[in-house]
Amino acid sequence: MGGSEPLSKVLIPVDLSKSSDALIRYVATIKKPKFDIVLFHAIEESIVLHAGGGYDVTGLIRWLEDRAKAKIEEFKNLLEEAGFRVEVYPEMPVADPGGIIPEVAASINATEIFIASKGMGLARVIPLGSTINAVVKLSRVPVVRFKVFHDKKRDEASILGGREPFSKILVGVDVNVSKEMIEYSVRLASKVGGKVVYTHVIEHGESPPPQVKNAFRLADKLTSTLSVDSEFIVVSGHPPKVLLQLASHLEVTSILVGRTVTKTLGEIILGSTLDKLLKTSQLPLIVYPL
Repeated sequence: MGGSEPLSKVLIPVDLSKSSDALIRYVATIKKPKFDIVLFHAIEESIVLHAGGGYDVTGLIRWLEDRAKAKIEEFKNLLEEAGFRVEVYPEMPVADPGGIIPEVAASINATEIFIASKGMGLARVIPLGSTINAVVKLSRVPVVRFKVFHDKKRDEASILGGREPFSKILVGVDVNVSKEMIEYSVRLASKVGGKVVYTHVIEHGESPPPQVKNAFRLADKLTSTLSVDSEFIVVSGHPPKVLLQLASHLEVTSILVGRTVTKTLGEIILGSTLDKLLKTSQLPLIVYPL
């Protein structure tokens, strides 16, 4: 199988929020594998733009940089103590995070982007145009979205889901699935000694279309070759609802779905499976660019 090995170099964009604290603490608990990490921080341009009107913008940027450097160094030390190899991206640009994060990922040849949602609770709906939506839509590498739960009473944030996010992966397979996505799922599971559950949800008709059958055959062959435990499920229903129900019933640790690559943000479609999973899934959601 060709392509980059999953979890070789992970870009983790961080800010000064409790969500970033929660994500770094969570990653530090992952037992296997121990991958390379690049920490990146962008100063949100909206903050700088709003500081116009005679304000010392240069001084503000310097102050924001100093705060971020101190926090990133703290994150770096924590991850290194947990056994990860960590670098800090050398630049701290003033930019729109949603646009710059995929560019940085491409520049360092990252194999994944780990990013935390900034939800204020289990039922929060991620707004269109948010950083996470932009990263998911623009990234040319898989994006792993981790859901954050904020406990307002304790003023604490934590990542939802289990401690080994890639040990049992539910893969949503539809007509757009690519050979590369199937290979990625198998290699990812193989790397952690995990299991993959391939699922197709029938919305119309009585049997899976040829593209899905071919994907299942490929997955069966590759998982057998690499001795990866696998399961194949075909069920009728509404895709996002069924995937979430199966995820709960099968006690999977993450969900992997594909996304058609486009060059703009204008193609965000309300009601799509991906959109609904981004908003409602409490498990780590792996989004693979097709």
